[in-house]
Amino acid sequence: MYLKIKLSLDKLYDDTLNLSYPFTSYACDKNNIFLGLIFRYEFIKLLAKNNFYLTNKQIQETNYFNFISKKIDEYPRDGGKDWVYNDPNLQIERFINTTKSILKHGYITQKKSDIIKRFEKTISSHIEKDIENKITKVNYILNPFQGLIQVRKLDNSFIVLNGHHRLAILKVFKDLKIMNLSEKIEVKIYCNSLREFLKIFIN
Repeated sequence: MYLKIKLSLDKLYDDTLNLSYPFTSYACDKNNIFLGLIFRYEFIKLLAKNNFYLTNKQIQETNYFNFISKKIDEYPRDGGKDWVYNDPNLQIERFINTTKSILKHGYITQKKSDIIKRFEKTISSHIEKDIENKITKVNYILNPFQGLIQVRKLDNSFIVLNGHHRLAILKVFKDLKIMNLSEKIEVKIYCNSLREFLKIFIN
């Protein structure tokens, strides 16, 4: 089951940036810093400062575009442990539209959202490609709390498991004062039972 907790946005960003290496080694530099998150942040900051519009040339010159364009056997690169984005241009389009959606509708925390359901049906999909070129289209419509960033506990900190793009968007919006965000934001964490959930905060 998914349960909601509140965490500091700034600390979640910093901890995800600096502590994610065990899970995001494919996207980290030699100092184990999560480049994927840095490049997401840079991209959204550039987008925001250009009135949420970038030319194709501007996009193609970003670190983020170059990172998501790498092949699965190139390191460091973006994507996941066993996959890369099938089409960098479609992923850029999805990222920009996600940013504009959050700008318009806010950071959605409800268990089910018609706004997100419409988004997933009408906006370019999250499409992955593995080392054998198998294509997987990820569908988020049925996920509970679709709009929430998902976290996991790592030692005494929390890092993002799913939602690095949304984390970067919210961090830029907060830093540039584009959106009035609280110091703590709602996130979700998966637990098999309430007992497991309580153990997270006891240990």
